[in-house]
Amino acid sequence: MIRCRVAVATAAILVLAACAEGAAGVRPASTGVPPTTASAPPSVTAAPPWAAPSTCRKKKARPLTISEPREVGEGGHTDVNTVDFGRLHGKPIAISAGAEGKVRFWSLPALRPAASPLDGTAATFVDLGGRPGVLTKGEYGARLWDLTTRAIVQRFKPGTVFAQGDYRGARALFSADDDAVRIWNPATRALLRTLPRIRHTAGMATGRSGGKQVLITSTDGDDATMSVWDLGTGHAVGKEMFTGEEAVVPWWMKIAKIGGRDSLLAYSWLGVHRWDLATRKAQRVVPSDDGERKEYRLTTSTLAQVAGRPVLAIGANSEEDRLSAPGKVLLRALSAGEDGELTGHQGPVTALAAGTLGGTPVLLSGGGDNTVRLWDLRTRRQIGAPTPGVPDVQAAAFTRMDGRPALVTSEANGILRMWDPVTRRPRQVVRTENESSSLATADLGGTPVAVTASGPAIYQVWNLRTGESLGALPQPHLSADPDPREPADVDEVLALATSGPLAVSVAYRGGRLIVLAWDLRTMRLTTSFDLDPGRPKEIEGWVTDALVAEIDGRPYVTAYNAGRAGSARPGAVEIWDVLAGRRVSAFAVPATDHERRKIGYVGRLNCRVAVVTTQAGPTIDILDPETGEDLESPIKPRHGKRGSVELGGVAVAGGHVIALARSERWPLSGSTTQWWDLTTRKPLTGTFEQQGSMSVSAAGTRYLLAADGQGRLQLRRLTP
Repeated sequence: MIRCRVAVATAAILVLAACAEGAAGVRPASTGVPPTTASAPPSVTAAPPWAAPSTCRKKKARPLTISEPREVGEGGHTDVNTVDFGRLHGKPIAISAGAEGKVRFWSLPALRPAASPLDGTAATFVDLGGRPGVLTKGEYGARLWDLTTRAIVQRFKPGTVFAQGDYRGARALFSADDDAVRIWNPATRALLRTLPRIRHTAGMATGRSGGKQVLITSTDGDDATMSVWDLGTGHAVGKEMFTGEEAVVPWWMKIAKIGGRDSLLAYSWLGVHRWDLATRKAQRVVPSDDGERKEYRLTTSTLAQVAGRPVLAIGANSEEDRLSAPGKVLLRALSAGEDGELTGHQGPVTALAAGTLGGTPVLLSGGGDNTVRLWDLRTRRQIGAPTPGVPDVQAAAFTRMDGRPALVTSEANGILRMWDPVTRRPRQVVRTENESSSLATADLGGTPVAVTASGPAIYQVWNLRTGESLGALPQPHLSADPDPREPADVDEVLALATSGPLAVSVAYRGGRLIVLAWDLRTMRLTTSFDLDPGRPKEIEGWVTDALVAEIDGRPYVTAYNAGRAGSARPGAVEIWDVLAGRRVSAFAVPATDHERRKIGYVGRLNCRVAVVTTQAGPTIDILDPETGEDLESPIKPRHGKRGSVELGGVAVAGGHVIALARSERWPLSGSTTQWWDLTTRKPLTGTFEQQGSMSVSAAGTRYLLAADGQGRLQLRRLTP
């Protein structure tokens, strides 16, 4: 059965595939076409078998219901923004917040989920007079929560900055906006004091200096400074401080006693600086990078205490490959002791917090590898396993193993992961050498396999049961002359799918658009041909979208040729028989530069073969594959005025053709997404927000998968 159509992956993912469930009656494709070098197929157009009148009768489809989404995996972050220590029900916990917009709570030291998440992209623990609380930040501004009752007890407007410290012998919460600094009792939420002289605050730190309780604030803008305020009088004391000779806004500040001197530590893009608060003299403790060696760049910082001595913990990652290189934590002794490093993160270290656990000094770290880790600062070793990270999914497909459905994902780090859709936990992990932008699955005599594409010339096959590589698929010999009508600088896989034991690919390679088919049982190339030479001569342009689809058990390639805007020559949608290597259908479409047509589905829809497309308009079009005329009236999902619809993916699920439709809202920004049943022409869900753009989804006979721009995998169950 056809497995999937996979577009080239972007930063935010939605993969679409048809599940191997319900494959009864699918006949394997013939593999009698001998291997050839890539060459032009005959330009003769022959009517395909499905062009004959169908004998099936259109039946009234039973409506489907769809469950609420549930996250795949144990619930983790997509990039960790903040980490902190706290307590819940009398036990220590870790609190983290990530780019996906969730604040998560973990038991210590096991780092297992301790409570359901809250919304937010940053979080700090707050003691509410003996009750646990958390201050979360997000697009909504800031919220102070009582963690015991899960109730919001105080709200703050967006842009407010915070600090915690002592005020008149009790713990206090400091908030600052453009107008003033306010001091709150977090237990009662009573306003203790307003400091109107302190305005335009970008950051704060509280502590003691010269025997007095002080507040240090930083301002932003061209005249960025750091000022010290006496909390007894409310007046500024001493001269202002600058980071070197430049006005730099620090991202983090901490007042501490170092070497017996009251000091301020501040971290900015210039590195970590230390000021003596008595003399106001500054020195740079750690630069932002290591100069010409270019081995690291600082990413975050915090201050820890080890054996009563201050130790600066600094997140660092590779200068040359900031996004993907393993990160580390640098430990710098500020008074006495040895420096050191903590290694383990597979991405930049983006958040740090210091604390104690059972009397042991410990450090929490969060990273761009989407994990939170716990470290023993005395032994400088990681404690236990990290939190589960959200995989950076590039593609996904469904398959079966041991008679049960399974979900397969391909990640940016080269990992293939097979998930149980019931438990939503991994069943198998396969580590490959290359990042795979395209993925398809097949069943070879009860053995589930995955086919991955890491480029137009690198295709590999993997045994999903054992995790072993079955080898690379052979490539044809290509002539040195590219097709002059195709973009020579484009090398990408437009489509990858399986049909029975065949794997079929459509890819630009060396300026040529090539269709390849392999028999996965023998790992032999069985078919290869150039797609473009068979186009009618009156069509001039290049193919911008392609889909491999199975119609009545036989594989076909459908390609959209954009044509040339402003000319009399139209674009075209063409359908090719893969096994015969010939074009069997084509119809003209308007040619434009910007309104690219997307092909979402080709196959049976209410008995008749249909081509389902969108083209920067408000509708999903259902077209006759021979004439291009409407088979059914277009479907118009919900959107704002002048909105456009894009298909995240389409697949057959439970006998229904299911589509994930994304609607751009014009003139408003953003987009909404909705699952549609094209068979019944009814939406399966209401509209819901999606972060980022979509390029992939996955559908099976029982499950639907969607991953948004933050990488969250959400699974829904279908019920007839």
